[in-house]
Amino acid sequence: MSSTAKTAIVLIDPYNEFLHPEGKVNQLIAESMADTNTIFHLKNLVTAARAHKIPIYYGLHQQVKAGFLAGWNHATSMQEAQKENKVFEEGTWGVEIFEGLEPDVEGNADVVVSKHWCSRYVLAILCGVE
Repeated sequence: MSSTAKTAIVLIDPYNEFLHPEGKVNQLIAESMADTNTIFHLKNLVTAARAHKIPIYYGLHQQVKAGFLAGWNHATSMQEAQKENKVFEEGTWGVEIFEGLEPDVEGNADVVVSKHWCSRYVLAILCGVE
């Protein structure tokens, strides 16, 4: 017998920038998303979570705004490109959650956690690179 009492789902960056065909970085993952039917499966996952009252934790990417990277001496090329192309620009359609995947904080006890940064250091630790 399974229990959902200690079960949660984690969705990372379900932004329009990634998932919508008109998103600024969608073209980088569009083929993979089509091959795996990602949107269909994500929507089914969210629907099932709602039906079983399983909370979803949303980890959202840091957004670009005035002063983004100000004072940084070692920004990554990805962070520089994000700034230059205004990818994940604060207050825009691109940083809205893709339709059908939005959090339901009150009805499902979903949680939207602090925005994260892309980090070579953390990636190196996760991959065992010194």
